[in-house]
Amino acid sequence: MFGLFIMLMKNIHHGLIAILVCLFTNSLYAQESSIFEKLIRQYQQQVGEHALPFNGKEQSSYNLYLTNDPYWCTKQFESGDLWYNNTLYKGIPMRLDLYRDELIVRIPDKPFSIVLESEKCGGAFLHGYFILPSLSGTLKQAPAGNYHILLHEGDLPIIKSYNTVLGEKIADQRVEYTFRFSEKIYVNKDNVCYQITNKSSLLRLFADKKKELEAYIKQNKLKFNKSQREKTIVMVVEYYETLMK
Repeated sequence: MFGLFIMLMKNIHHGLIAILVCLFTNSLYAQESSIFEKLIRQYQQQVGEHALPFNGKEQSSYNLYLTNDPYWCTKQFESGDLWYNNTLYKGIPMRLDLYRDELIVRIPDKPFSIVLESEKCGGAFLHGYFILPSLSGTLKQAPAGNYHILLHEGDLPIIKSYNTVLGEKIADQRVEYTFRFSEKIYVNKDNVCYQITNKSSLLRLFADKKKELEAYIKQNKLKFNKSQREKTIVMVVEYYETLMK
């Protein structure tokens, strides 16, 4: 897993790498937040306070009659941790636009928001998940796009990618627009992304433990339908990791 992070962070200041690895280790982030806070304070004392360089473009409105929102999880800005332009920032109000594939930050005391330059973004921690930056050129068969969601951060990282389209229809003599979301889930094995669409594709990837995994799936009554597929893939991969130890 750390190999993936090191590749994604290869342009990040060396003084931050240890902090960033700790940040996205569940036990530290969830159970030892005071240690993380201490590390951040020590780092800020060494390099001084930085203002986030809001040098992206201003977010533009859709100016359409929308029946839903294009944002991941919520349209509200939520506080998260961001590294941008080789610097780590805590408590940044952010939201992720899945249609435009843009990470947006709210500027304090300003009436507008800024779209971050994706090539300067090293990732973010938001809504309890790590938002991965572009994987192009880092992993083979990587999904396209600027941002992806890390579902599982073990030896076999699980990555979720969104495809969002904007549909329209005429209702009550006006045009209504609706965002439609589809998801693709990938398992990163040996720096290659394998898309998992069903039980067969997952078992094919882990053919060396197929019998054990089939028994685990049956015992736990795991399903690969749309509503349960993500949870099932994560559980099976986590179990496979235990078999490999």
